[in-house]
Amino acid sequence: MDSKLTKDAEFMILSLYKVYLERIRDGNLKRKAVEFMDFNYLQSELFPTWPMPDIVSTAAELNGTGYIKKYQNHGGIVLLPAGIAYCENAYGFSISEVVGSFLKLKSLLFPS
Repeated sequence: MDSKLTKDAEFMILSLYKVYLERIRDGNLKRKAVEFMDFNYLQSELFPTWPMPDIVSTAAELNGTGYIKKYQNHGGIVLLPAGIAYCENAYGFSISEVVGSFLKLKSLLFPS
């Protein structure tokens, strides 16, 4: 885990990376697999318990690291090569490794 990131930002980048890997596994082109072009999608599919302002502010935090590009006009983001490299180095390449890390981080952020 990058000590410069909040736990929310760590969870967001890992969530995006997980979806990216799933999209690649499903045959999507990399240039499309990195696109998350709607904050409503992010909220409904990835962060349903987060209020929209929290999603936007966490995306802004990641935007500042160079891991994602946050678009102001249409409310979307793109996972950048630096974000992919960060996740590859921190969490591995396989879906199972990422899911294991994802579940562990999720349990720390959202204890039952």
